[in-house]
Amino acid sequence: CQLENLSLLDLSYNRLTNLPKELGNLLKLNTLNLTGNYITTLPSSLGRCSGLISPSPLGLYLDDNPWDPSLIQIIKQGPEQLLAHLKSVNVAGHLKILKDWIAETIN
Repeated sequence: CQLENLSLLDLSYNRLTNLPKELGNLLKLNTLNLTGNYITTLPSSLGRCSGLISPSPLGLYLDDNPWDPSLIQIIKQGPEQLLAHLKSVNVAGHLKILKDWIAETIN
């Protein structure tokens, strides 16, 4: 990835409706501004970007988006809980892929 050292990404007010899963490959990302878009959910791969909450949970800006109601409560709990949720979803997704692959391989 040519952007592997990217630490700040400002995507505010761009009328975005979704984000690519590849965003989770930016492991050095410590500031992500998504303010003022039309995003309703976040890719689970974003859970790999632990720099968004360390050393300070100020690097994730999510205001003014029409979030999915199930995500709103998690967002209100703060960035640490949001990234923990995304990590758990990401792990669950990988387990499903592995399970499907094993089933295909056996059959």
